[in-house]
Amino acid sequence: SGKSTYLQQVCLIVILAHIGCYVPAKFASLRVIDQIFTRIGIGDNIECNSST
Repeated sequence: SGKSTYLQQVCLIVILAHIGCYVPAKFASLRVIDQIFTRIGIGDNIECNSST
């Protein structure tokens, strides 16, 4: 139902905001962070609409 995709998108937006890049939002308010932990499974396949 898109949970993994949503979390990946949120992490990418946070990273973009922290390095001063454009984020796809009318307004964004983020706290300063020093770590992001992630795990992207080998079984992820966007073309087949499947994720781990």
